[in-house]
Order: sequence, then structure tokens, then C-alpha cells
Amino acid sequence: SDKCADATAFCPEAVRAAVEFAYLGRCEISLTFLGALVGLADFWQFHHLAEAVERCWMSLPIVCGLEVLAGLDEDSSVPGAMVGALVKSLAANFDRMEELLSRRQGADSQQIATCWRFVHEFHDWLARVDTDSIDRLRKWVSLEEDEIYPAAQKFMLAAIKAGSHMADAPELKRLCKRRFKLWLPENMIGRIITTLAKDVKFCDAAGQVQPWLQWAHSGGPSLRALFDVYVQLRRLYQEGQEQLAADVAAGLVAAGETPGAKLVPEAIEKGFAVAFVDEAYHDPDAGTFWETLLRRGTEEQLPAVD
Repeated sequence: SDKCADATAFCPEAVRAAVEFAYLGRCEISLTFLGALVGLADFWQFHHLAEAVERCWMSLPIVCGLEVLAGLDEDSSVPGAMVGALVKSLAANFDRMEELLSRRQGADSQQIATCWRFVHEFHDWLARVDTDSIDRLRKWVSLEEDEIYPAAQKFMLAAIKAGSHMADAPELKRLCKRRFKLWLPENMIGRIITTLAKDVKFCDAAGQVQPWLQWAHSGGPSLRALFDVYVQLRRLYQEGQEQLAADVAAGLVAAGETPGAKLVPEAIEKGFAVAFVDEAYHDPDAGTFWETLLRRGTEEQLPAVD
């Protein structure tokens, strides 16, 4: 009848939590189903529950907020205003961490440690969550019109740069994990690579390959994406060497600074060669791209593919 509340449209976890709240004035629910509980409270006009859930929603730590966002899809019943508020909150957190990691000099050590603790906690969550959740999170982050896309990109840039300056780069190794790349849109990975190649360069003054390149060839997130990064890096390196040669000829660079070899350093080629083999085992769609990879490697003389 009209007086009956139909709960079949909501997951059992959300319904159970709503009933518990109705009787006890409190409830517990996994972050995975928090969005469903928000939708249920809004749909049933359960105002006290809606207010309680909203307070929880707006005070979520960043990893919990990302977990909640990863549980939402286009069919979510969560009001758009609350989703927008969550996205803005996450973007603000990324912006704050980017600012702290970029400063390094003069930044509070405890605040810097908090940034790296986020990396630890986010890495651990990504390691145990299902790939469908990561796919949903990546779709949200892919929305370039929202604040979270540029905020996440700036954070990753700052984290890679800061991690590269640490002894033995322990934090950089965590950023290089395959799961830590899966949540990033592929076009964002390409933009990060382009910026790093411009800002940090490929090699230091002694000719040693910069640590950030480890991030470039580690962790996939797919064989095709890895190959795209490889081709992009080769192009950026060659363009950089050509520009440096032109600057030397025009007398625009300091004395003694000369362009290196036009070929990409062997260490980078070897890094990508190992990464291609590793990704072939991890990427379930590698088989469909492998022949393309080998053919292009032969046609274009790509050492890492050979």
C-alpha cells in the first residue's frame, strides 16, 4: 500500500543500517555502502538519518572519501550536491598536500609526514580493493571539468618530485606500484610525464638517469598505456636534445653545457624493456596488443621492444 516503504531498491546493508538508526539512534555501515545510505535517507525523507549521514560524509578523511567516491556510479541515488561537496573536499585535500610537498623547504615535518601517511594508507586501500572500485574512482578523477582532476595531477607531480629527492626513494617506490597507477586517467599520466621531462629533465649533471623515470616505466597500468609512455618519452628526449643543440649554437646556454647523445640513455631503454615483459604478465588484455607492439618495434627500431 501507499503507507509501505519499499526497500527493494536499496542494498541490504543500507536498509539494515537505516533500521538500526531508527531504533537505536545510531548505526554502523561500511564506507562502501555509505553512498547507498545517503540515497536511502534522501529517498525516504528520513531527516534525522540524513542529517547524521551528512555530518559523517562531510568529515571523512581523504582516503575514506576516495573509498566512498569509488563506490558511486552513474546510477547512484546520492544527491548531486553531496557528491559535488565530496569532490570539492577531496580536491582541497590534494591541493593542500601538493602545496606542502612542493615547498619541502620550510614546511612542517609533521605535515609532510601526514602527506606520506596518506600515500601509505591510499596504497594499502588500493592493494586490497576490487578493480571495479578503482575503475569507478578513475572515472570520477577523469572528469576534467571537476576540481579533482587538476588537484590529483598536481599532487602526483609534487609527490613524484618529492619522493625522488629522498634517500633510496622509498616513497617513490610505493607510487610506482601498479595499483597506484590504476586510479589515474591515462591522459593524466601523459601530462605528468611531459611536465616532469620539462621540469626535472632526464639526466642530472653527472649524466645519471633521474629517479622519476622509474615511475614512468613502472606499474603499467596496461601494456598499451606503457608503450604510449615509452613513445612519448623518446619523443620528449629527442626534442630536448635538439632544443639544447640549437641553444648551444645560439650561445644561449652556459659554457660547458652541451647536448648529450640523440639516443635515449640505455638505462631508460632497459627499464622499459623489463617493464614490457612484466606488464605482459599482469595485463589481461596484453595478448591483443603484443603483436602491435612487436610490429612497431621492428618498423620504428625501438630498442626496448627489441
